Amino acid sequence: MMDHIEDETQFITPPNMLKQKMGSGGIPEEVLKRSQEFIDNNNIDYEPYAQDYLEAIDGILQLTKKTRSPDSRVEYVEEISKNIMQLKSSGSMFGYSSITQIADTVLNFLEVNEHINADLYKIIEAHNAAVLVIINNKLRGAERKEIGSITKELYDAISRYNKKYNSQE
Repeated sequence: MMDHIEDETQFITPPNMLKQKMGSGGIPEEVLKRSQEFIDNNNIDYEPYAQDYLEAIDGILQLTKKTRSPDSRVEYVEEISKNIMQLKSSGSMFGYSSITQIADTVLNFLEVNEHINADLYKIIEAHNAAVLVIINNKLRGAERKEIGSITKELYDAISRYNKKYNSQE
């Protein structure tokens, strides 16, 4: 029979190597302030960067239209999504929050869509056309009448697509 066994269990907390390397404090307030000032006052011309993403999307879209391989189509749409994600993440930083909004709308659509077809290509083309209109007319911000119209048309196209292809399942 066991009378009384002493518990000699010892808990050892291993050192947090990542914390030791990176530190445990937050980002200094001055660094945050300077970063925000840069974002607010940068004079980088965003249009050429956005144009590059649009050209990449269009080039991949042309390849997608030509392929007969379903696997290749999926890979191409994923590559298109990566470029749209770049537009989404950089638009607001350069004063084009409407590009971020439009890219986000199409990106969300592509993430949940399971049908790759000619109508999906048209929505991607509409995305590119919308971004191009914004860039060419330097429509900064998101509260402009033109941007509301563009966004509404894109939402409507996605709604029609979803009604046609995704409500039948």
